[in-house]
Amino acid sequence: MLVCYGGKSCCEVVLLNKVRTLLVVASVALSVSGFAQYKDLHDFGGTITYTNGNSGPDGGYPQGGVTVDAAGNIYGTTTNGGANSGSNVHAGMVWEVTSSGTYLDLHDFGGTITNADGTSGPDGTNPRSGVTIDSSGNLYGVTYQGGPNSAGIVWKLTASGIYRDLHDFGGTVTNASGAKGADGQAPWGIALDGAGDLYGAATMGGPNSGGMIWEIKPSGTYLDLHDFGGTIMVAGGATGPDGNNPVANVSFDTLNDVFGTTSSGGANANGMVWELTSSGTYLDLHDFGGTIINASGTSGPDGANPLFAGVTLDGFGNFYGTASNGGPAGDGMVWELTASGTYLDLHDFDINNFIVPPFSNEPLRDGIRPQAGVGFEIGGTLYGTTTGGGQNYSDGGGTLWELGSSGAYGHLQDFGSNNAAAGPYAVTFDNAGHFYGVTGGGGSNGAGTVWSLSTGPLVESFVVSPASVVGGTSAVGTITLATPAPARGAYVNIIPRGEGVGGSGTIAFSAGSTSASFPVPTTAVSVQSNGVLIAETGGGWQSAPLSVIPASLASVTLNPTAVVGGANSTATVTLNGPAGFTGSTVTLSSNNPAASVPASVTVSGGKSSVTFTVGTSGVSASTSVIITATLSGLSKTAGLTIGPASLASIGVSPGTVAGGDSSTVTVGLNGVAGPAGMTVSLSSSNSTATVPAMMTIPSGHNSANVTAHTVVVSKQQVAKITATSGGVSKETSLTIALPSVASLALSPSAVAGGASSVGVVTLTGPAEKGGSVVKLHSNSKAASLPASLTVKAGELTATFKIKTDAVSSQEPATILASLNGSSQSATLTISPPTLVSISLSPSSVKGGKSSTATVTISSVAPAAGIMIALKSSASSASVPASFKIPGGKTSATFTVKTKAVKATSTATITSNLSGVNKTVTLTVTP
Repeated sequence: MLVCYGGKSCCEVVLLNKVRTLLVVASVALSVSGFAQYKDLHDFGGTITYTNGNSGPDGGYPQGGVTVDAAGNIYGTTTNGGANSGSNVHAGMVWEVTSSGTYLDLHDFGGTITNADGTSGPDGTNPRSGVTIDSSGNLYGVTYQGGPNSAGIVWKLTASGIYRDLHDFGGTVTNASGAKGADGQAPWGIALDGAGDLYGAATMGGPNSGGMIWEIKPSGTYLDLHDFGGTIMVAGGATGPDGNNPVANVSFDTLNDVFGTTSSGGANANGMVWELTSSGTYLDLHDFGGTIINASGTSGPDGANPLFAGVTLDGFGNFYGTASNGGPAGDGMVWELTASGTYLDLHDFDINNFIVPPFSNEPLRDGIRPQAGVGFEIGGTLYGTTTGGGQNYSDGGGTLWELGSSGAYGHLQDFGSNNAAAGPYAVTFDNAGHFYGVTGGGGSNGAGTVWSLSTGPLVESFVVSPASVVGGTSAVGTITLATPAPARGAYVNIIPRGEGVGGSGTIAFSAGSTSASFPVPTTAVSVQSNGVLIAETGGGWQSAPLSVIPASLASVTLNPTAVVGGANSTATVTLNGPAGFTGSTVTLSSNNPAASVPASVTVSGGKSSVTFTVGTSGVSASTSVIITATLSGLSKTAGLTIGPASLASIGVSPGTVAGGDSSTVTVGLNGVAGPAGMTVSLSSSNSTATVPAMMTIPSGHNSANVTAHTVVVSKQQVAKITATSGGVSKETSLTIALPSVASLALSPSAVAGGASSVGVVTLTGPAEKGGSVVKLHSNSKAASLPASLTVKAGELTATFKIKTDAVSSQEPATILASLNGSSQSATLTISPPTLVSISLSPSSVKGGKSSTATVTISSVAPAAGIMIALKSSASSASVPASFKIPGGKTSATFTVKTKAVKATSTATITSNLSGVNKTVTLTVTP
């Protein structure tokens, strides 16, 4: 079993064998060049059964990697959740997924336990790193928080299920300097050597508050091996700041030299790679954050801030790891530190960079933020994850990547698709071709997942038949394996390459099977695409050619196939598959001008047909037309028969007229007349209505009009108007009626009482022989008119006079004119007189003399007279309060009396009628 997580388990196996090489770990290691079978083994965040038998919330949001034992059981931790999450949401738990797929809760953090000092107290909480396992099946790990000092603990869970607190961080210990001081806090990661010693790093605390390296002996002795945050000999040889906050696991070689990283500090304040030799010498191997030669070969920024990413050893003295930030794009990088001390940038992550995997022309978006370390495979290939980016970066993203010894870089898995698992952390793999890990998010509950990735057997042959298909149709692919699928089955990845070639997906082989067939879909293309499909597993790949050709013309059809000239038909052009993205333009033609078509039509991309209108013109006889559609040199035709138009309708408007008036006769066809037009015979059944004997509907028209004339009648008549052409007749009726009142108009329509108006009566047709007597009526006594008037024979109008009387208030009079059962009315508005003026004679008098005032109104006063209100503005002149203008008069006078004055005075005399004032001034002199 080769298990690599930040170097810890790889090195654990190496130390057990006490050699400084990985060559003994596996005779052959995994080499995956593309797809493998991906499985979601468990979705965190649901409801589970705890170790105590109760049911409750599962753990969630794992941040560490996983550990796999020889039996294929998977172990890890979650930062949150578990049985005690009600009182502490960050409690967390230890879990197992057995080789059979059963998920088990092994321990729930956050309760009360026996602490390392032997007293009862709080358990640790919030484990942020994974576990390690010894040869007896005992699990070891740390919690980031909790314990009696709230600074985390080191724990052990025996194979029999006994949980022990091995050390409580946050107290007082003997520091690396030999003096008593602060212990580390918030441990991250744990590693186990062959002698049973546990190693790890505390991310904070220690005498410099920068974290520390610690060791626990099998006897339980706790040692502070190094305190971060002080001053050291930095990588360049000068004195400078040590690293801070080692948020990562430690690794060690067979000589018990310990290696790791810090996330900050160092010469550039961006973290460092360090070594602590077995003799206790501390070395700064590399300071992140400077300027280096990047993977592109140009000078640029180094990586920065390695997170959760310690050091992986390859057994030859070379170290590998990742930096979560920095690099040319600021998205992190993969680095190597050779045995000779040379620092190399192996790959620069960049979300805006697109990589082209082997056997592929389709670029894939790169991942970003590699927060975990790398795994090293015997052939020199590195494997790791990014927590973001990749093809599904908008859904959380993340990738599982490989970096070959030749520098070839590719993705084994893109996380995050359709809200699936996202944000993978460390990867673990074995020499049987299985990858394992966790994601910090996604899954069915959004709280992360446990996943695996398995490779498949060798593909011996792969064929696609037929090898050429129309885009939008399907072919059949057949895969043959070199050996029968194993008991667990096998999966082959299908990778399409080339425009229009589909079929991307996974083909499953049942145990013992050697071949499988599947449909290969294609999409429409505008030009021929000579593509290929790749059947790929970890065991190799085979390709099969597939040409996708554009759709060609299949048919052109008409509906209907026979029309009358002037009517339209709908034509449909159909392809033998969908048109390409840009569409397919089909040229059109007609062999006879009697049918017109567009010069071309376009079948839209993805569609297989289009309709258009075939217009026709009038013909004199039945005519056959051929419509032709052409695409890429291939033509299809359809026949259309155009028949001559025939008589369809006749109508009159208006349908009823007064004798002597006329009506419009409209004859219509079921199409349009041919080139010579169409002659129609007309007749009337009654001499009171006459029509032309014949009319012509012009070429290209579908109707024409003539006039039907009528004569005055003494009683109502009905005439049938008949149109005949080509043996077809159509008939309508015209009613000739006695005249009636069409309108009544008054001029003027408003008068002052006593004035006159003239009424004008208009008939619907000429008056009858002897004249038409129209009855007249008024609903007001103030308006008088004759009882009737006679419209002379053959005339349409006659007038009459309306006399009015004076009124004291405005009065409407409705005038009614009636004839032959028809009536029309009009309203005459009669207004009362209004005040026009007031005048004085003389306008200046000596006090005591009188003046005569005259008040004039606009029209005669009514019979009862009309009262005018008066007043004077000065006492020197007096007037009556009111006086009357007698009925039938338009003016009247009254006397203005004055009295003697010592000085000249003026008086304004005001008259008022219905709110209207008129004034005049009188001068009174001494």
